[in-house]
Amino acid sequence: MFYVLTKVTKNCELIVMSLLFFVILQQKEGKYDNIIFSAPRRNH
Repeated sequence: MFYVLTKVTKNCELIVMSLLFFVILQQKEGKYDNIIFSAPRRNH
């Protein structure tokens, strides 16, 4: 059980880190800012 939890936690950390990295990269380029921030608003 503990092993599974640590595995899931590490996977979540990897996902969060990659998402943050992706967002930072996109903000640096500045091309896709509107797409990223307008997509959630369109869905709701």
